[in-house]
Amino acid sequence: MKPEETSATRYRFRVEVAPGQTEKFVIKEGRGEVSRIHISTLTDSQVEAFVLEGAITPTVVAELRKVISKKFEIAGMDLEIKSRQQEMEAIEKDQARLRENMKALKGSPEEKALLQRYTRELDGQEDRLAELQKENGERKAKREGLQAQFDTMVQAISTD
Repeated sequence: MKPEETSATRYRFRVEVAPGQTEKFVIKEGRGEVSRIHISTLTDSQVEAFVLEGAITPTVVAELRKVISKKFEIAGMDLEIKSRQQEMEAIEKDQARLRENMKALKGSPEEKALLQRYTRELDGQEDRLAELQKENGERKAKREGLQAQFDTMVQAISTD
């Protein structure tokens, strides 16, 4: 039944009732609800809650689990990149210290031996830095590939 009059906050219905009679008029209200879920931030526990509620199909559950797995793979790659970056920063800090020490040396035989030691240490650190930079470059490229896969997976999910 449609209301005879409406306002911003009220609906007025016309119900005809015979004299001396009562009429029960039941109104069932409903409201469409839209929920937005950002798949890129979805967690396993949220997926489990959707499964328990029966809100998603088993096919969607499988797709979401793949997305979450890929998200964890990306997070693992981010940690590896960060770890190597921190190691590079530590080496660079140590190299600055060694170079300062080398500047302070005057030229005695003992100091020359120390200078050679510092030079060998710097050489080893430079090799490690080159290795870390190469590894980080590879990991960043791999991360970009994983991110592209993730984005494709998210776009492909259909919950209809």
